[in-house]
Amino acid sequence: VVAVFKPLGRMVESFARYTDVLSGARKTTGLTADEINEMSDALAGIDTRTSQDNLMGLVRVAGKLGITGKRDIEGFVRAADQIVVALSEDLGGDVEEVINQVGKLVDVFHLKDTYGIEDAMLKVGSVINSLGAASTANEGYIVEFTKRVAGIAPMAGVTATDVMGLAATLDQFGQTAEVSSTVYS
Repeated sequence: VVAVFKPLGRMVESFARYTDVLSGARKTTGLTADEINEMSDALAGIDTRTSQDNLMGLVRVAGKLGITGKRDIEGFVRAADQIVVALSEDLGGDVEEVINQVGKLVDVFHLKDTYGIEDAMLKVGSVINSLGAASTANEGYIVEFTKRVAGIAPMAGVTATDVMGLAATLDQFGQTAEVSSTVYS
């Protein structure tokens, strides 16, 4: 009898965790329960190794970044999932923090206005990935430096790509992100 109830207990716990994830996504996005359930169904169709819980966690991150509308949120999640797969190991593994940082860079450099949220996220992730693969630069350094100068660079007309290229170069020369970003600013 106990053997029957153990799997049932795990299923109940799993369901409770998932409803908590849905609730968190709903709270940050402002979507209705029905819209969140529809989004969950739509995200289930993504061909990925990422769990449904983690995909819905990315929906919550989208809401925290101020991304609204089902279409933009779904695009954000699709892009974020690809970035996580490509960069999470290089950027320290904390998925939410990695996506939060990339999302903030997209916002600060106003890339969403030009490319839309999904393409903008993919472009930033691709630049970080390419620079890390083509040099000895650390992807985490590139993000950290870019984040530190993101407040001033757009006002000076410097693009995100240029800042990330500079970051890769400075990292290759062994300069710290803290000092380099201060001097650059």
